[in-house]
Amino acid sequence: MKITRILVCALLLLSLLLSVSACGYPEIESSEEELATVLTLDGKYEIPYEQYRFLFLSERGLLDKDEEAAFSALHEEVLEELCTFYATFSLAEKYGIDPYSKELNEAVKEGVKDTVEGGNGALSYADVGDHDAYLEAIRASYMNDSVFRFLLRYRALEAKLGAKLRDEGIIRSDKESVLAYMNSEECVRVSWIYIPNTVLPNYTEADLAQKLESARAASDEEFLRMTHEVIPDTYTDAQLEAGFYLGRYQLDPYYEALTDAVFSLDLGETSDLVPSGDGVYIVRRLPKDAAYLDKAENLPDFTEYFLLNQYYKLLAEEAERLAQGVSYAERFYSLTLDGIRMPEKE
Repeated sequence: MKITRILVCALLLLSLLLSVSACGYPEIESSEEELATVLTLDGKYEIPYEQYRFLFLSERGLLDKDEEAAFSALHEEVLEELCTFYATFSLAEKYGIDPYSKELNEAVKEGVKDTVEGGNGALSYADVGDHDAYLEAIRASYMNDSVFRFLLRYRALEAKLGAKLRDEGIIRSDKESVLAYMNSEECVRVSWIYIPNTVLPNYTEADLAQKLESARAASDEEFLRMTHEVIPDTYTDAQLEAGFYLGRYQLDPYYEALTDAVFSLDLGETSDLVPSGDGVYIVRRLPKDAAYLDKAENLPDFTEYFLLNQYYKLLAEEAERLAQGVSYAERFYSLTLDGIRMPEKE
C-alpha cells in the first residue's frame, strides 16, 4: 500500500473553501538543503529534497522496526508516488488549469488556516490558533510547512482537474459508454468484509485468521451477511447487498492493494487478508447482477464509477510517462538509507 494517500487522506481532511477575508499564516521559508533538487521529472518538475524526504521517511515508517529495507526499494516507492503527484500537475496544465493560480493559492492559504484553527469543519491538529502545535504535528509526519502546503495544492488541484474533465466532457460519460464499461471485463463486482483501523487493535492474529477461514467457507449469501458484522454503519444495507462494482483504475491510488486484490480473484474466489491504509479487507468476487445493472435509477451511480475509473486511468498513464523521463541531480547520489531524516530541532 502506498503511503501517499494514507497520509494525505488522514492528515488533509480539510474543507478547502475559499475566503477572501482570511489573513491566514505566512509561509515558512525552507532551508537551502530542503530546497535542493534531488531529481527532475519530464525535464520540468524539479523535486526538492523536502518532498523526497517526506515520502521516503513515510514509506520507511510503515516497515517493521526490525526490518532492514534497501534504499533502492524505498526509492522506487518514492518515485512512483512523485510521478502520481506530478501527473496531476502535468494533466492540469495540459487542460488549461494553472496550478499556481490566485484561486488555488487562496485555497492553500485557507487550508493551512483551517488546519491550525479547525475552521470550516476541518480536522485541526492542535488547540485553536496554536500554530506551533500545527508545526509539531506535521513534523511528526515528516513534513515541514512547505510540504504540507504542496499537498494542499495537490488535493485542491486534483478536485479542480476532475471537475473540468467531467463538466467539459473531456471524459465521455454518455449512457452507452457507461453501461458498456459496467458490463465489461474492466469492471468486476465484489463484496468485502472490512475491519477498520479504529477497531483492528481489538483483533488478535488468531481472530483475523478465524475471520478469514469463516469467510472462505461461506456461501455468497453468507458472505454478504458477514459484511454487516464489524461496523454496520459504514455502508448502507443496500450498498452491502448490491456489492461494489470496481474498475481497474476506479479507486483512488490510496487503495492500490485493494484494487490489485480485486483483479487477482476468479469468480467466487476469496482473497487473503488485504492490509490497507484504513484497515483490513477480505474480498470476495461475485457474479454481476443483471437486474441491478438494468435499473435506470442506478445510472447516476454507474456514471460516477465510470468517471472515477477514467480519471485515474488518465492519471496512471501520465504518471507512467513521467517515470520514463527521470534525471537525477548531484544531491541524489549523496542520499543514504539512514542519512535521510528530519533535521534536529534547535
